Amino acid sequence: MNKNNELTPEEIARFEEVTGTKVIDASIPLIEYKGKRWRPFKSDAEVMCAMFDHEPILQIGETPWVGENWKP
Repeated sequence: MNKNNELTPEEIARFEEVTGTKVIDASIPLIEYKGKRWRPFKSDAEVMCAMFDHEPILQIGETPWVGENWKP
């Protein structure tokens, strides 16, 4: 990370390489994986709501992601 706590271009490239994703916006964060855009969950409660809705969840490392347009 740089002095403003932002990911460097090198860190973003490494993340993309390791995960097979494309970073759309690192500040949100928003990624693209297999043609779909994903955002991280905002809370554990949101994860539970998505599971109840049978919403697809992408797990990358310790971070679960949900479709960009999903609303709890």
